[in-house]
Amino acid sequence: MIKKDRQIKCLYCKSKFVSSLGWRDLLGLDNEPLLCEDCRMEFVFIEGEICLQCGRPFSLFPEKYRQKDLCLDCVEWSRKGRSISKNRSLLQYNPFLQGFMAQFKYRGDAELIQVFREGLLALFKREFRDSILVPIPLSEENFRE
Repeated sequence: MIKKDRQIKCLYCKSKFVSSLGWRDLLGLDNEPLLCEDCRMEFVFIEGEICLQCGRPFSLFPEKYRQKDLCLDCVEWSRKGRSISKNRSLLQYNPFLQGFMAQFKYRGDAELIQVFREGLLALFKREFRDSILVPIPLSEENFRE
């Protein structure tokens, strides 16, 4: 088996790290890592049971805040007639993801979207197979833009 080390620059923190190059890379079966191990380990993927409406992991709160397949927030919003039909996220929002998204959205580092491409595509195909994406501006100014 061929194994050769190569030096790569992390898309987020810009530090250099070493990655092994093997047959899977040469045959196009594996993609070059985009982030260093330290940055990759900061992401917390949403796994396990989730609220069927908002998508929050049930592991984040005690059982008493759950009613069947919904969290109590979604039950309350539904009762008031303000519920969402479905929301899904790939990752839990934490301080690292907050900084990552700020760099992507507000500092123009659009290349960072590559980090989520495969995961978001798989999530979208699994959860929203017959849906379309509609951008919703955050402000009146962005709406006019």
